[in-house]
Order: sequence, then C-alpha cells, then structure tokens
Amino acid sequence: MTDISGMDFQPRDLGLLVSLDVLLAERSVTLAARRLGISQPAMSAQLSRLRQVFGDDLLVGNAHGMSLTLRAENMRQPLGEAIDKLRTLVSRESSFDPETDSRHFRISGTDLSLSVLLPRLMSELAARAPGVTIEAVPMALDLLAGRMERGELDFAVTSAENAPQHFPARLLAEEHFRVIWSADHPELRGPPDLEQFCRLQHVVALAPGGGIRDEVDDALFRIGKTREVGARVPSFLLVLPIIRATRMIAVVPGRLVESQPEGLNIAAPPLDLPNFQVFLSWHRRLHQDAACQWFRRLIAETVAGGPVED
Repeated sequence: MTDISGMDFQPRDLGLLVSLDVLLAERSVTLAARRLGISQPAMSAQLSRLRQVFGDDLLVGNAHGMSLTLRAENMRQPLGEAIDKLRTLVSRESSFDPETDSRHFRISGTDLSLSVLLPRLMSELAARAPGVTIEAVPMALDLLAGRMERGELDFAVTSAENAPQHFPARLLAEEHFRVIWSADHPELRGPPDLEQFCRLQHVVALAPGGGIRDEVDDALFRIGKTREVGARVPSFLLVLPIIRATRMIAVVPGRLVESQPEGLNIAAPPLDLPNFQVFLSWHRRLHQDAACQWFRRLIAETVAGGPVED
C-alpha cells in the first residue's frame, strides 16, 4: 500500500486524488480533462503535481498512447475503491431534481435493445429532464465489466446470461419470440407449420455474445429437426428489411417486430421457445446516487409503459 506520510502531500492536494483516479482509468490527459470538465492544460498541471507528490511518472507515453507505471498500476484498484466509498458517502445525502439538474449518462446495449429503448426514453427525457443527456455505447461483452469498473459506462442493457456478474441489476422485461415473414409471401397464407418452418430459409442475427440462433437450433434438435439458414447478419436491425424483400422467414424478439410491423406477418413459432429476460445493470458505486436511482426507474417505466415498483 502506498504510504503518503513521507511525501510532499498537502491537504489542498486531496482533490488531486479524484483527478488521479480518472487519469489512471482513462490513461489519457485529454480524455481525463474532458471527463472532469476542465481544460487540458489544467489537467496537465495536475498530473505534474501528482508526479511531484508521488515521485513517479505515473503515466508514460508509448506507441499507442499512455500506459501506467508499475506504481500507478498498484495504486489503481485501492484508489478507485477509496474514491467509490467517498462517492457513496456523499451520494447518500444527495438529491436530484430532473426538471433543473444536469447529468450525462453512458449506456451500452445491443443495437436491438437500444433501438427499442432509446426513442421512447429520449422522448421522456425531453419532457421530464431537459438537462439529462445520453451517450449510447456499442456493446462489447468481453469489455463490459471492465468499462463499468473504470467508470467508462454507467449502465448496460443485456440478457440475463450476459449481465456483468456481481453488479446490481433489475429486471426490465421478459421477452418472447415471434416468427415473421413478408406480407406478400407467395407460399405462406398463414403462420408456417413446422414443416414450412424447417424448409424455408431463415435470416439469423448473430448478436454480440450469441443471439437467438442457439435457442432455435437447440429447440429443433430436441425434436430431431433442423432448419435452413439463408443469411446470417450482424444486426437484428437488418433482419426486418431483408424479410420484407425476400421469401425468407426469421425468429426475432417480439418487442422488435411489434414496434415495426409494417409489411410483415407475425405469429408464434411452431415450436416451443423459452422466453428470455432483459436486465439493466450498473456499477455498485452508482447504487445510492440519487440521479442514477431516478434514471433507473425512468428506464424501467419506459420499458413497462407505466409506473413500476422500486
């Protein structure tokens, strides 16, 4: 553990520890300055003072930007934990007025979850919290927990199996699957039966971390069946226009197609598929923050379409 008793550390320098925490997380003077809302020269001056206090470079340049010295790396986790405790202590007494206060939230999710959530959420924010802004961050499941630990993300919308482990979370919705086909499909005059479902070509979305491909194929395997896959695409948002333009079919989350039903027929699949749960996760340091509590409730109400219990 770092001992500051022999350092040139003054009471006025305590605020620098917050700057150091952000610098170690961002590994960039420019990004740290932006996150703290100060100028880059001011951030550089704080880094110089921190180097003087600790007698260490803390961050050094390399071909890819900046990296932490060994001492800085050893300080990163205990310093972050100490700052989190202080934030929690302060936030217990904080308040948040959505009509007058300002806040910026960073939220990550798949293109599917964000395309369904954000339009309605932004409408609610415009009416109820004009000072609250949103930054949508692309989902990278292998980086999700680390980004939330470093404060790069505030919230994540994921399926249950992809929710970051040991983070607080609340259930937003239980989703069901629907099979879709073009409204002018030449063969399907009604919902496909199992034979048609297996024979007709499917469009499959390969969502980050998996998707519904495994659920459908597993369900078919259990009854000794397989399906034909005509196209694999990287986004659920590509599935609907492909279905409208072709003779293919697809299995998609119901909430997606219910929000964009034009030119499509929709039905329950001709086999049993389990529902799946959607969760909102956040870092424990935000658990008691009044603004984050308000925002979590707003997201839950937006998804539910009305008031929810805390």
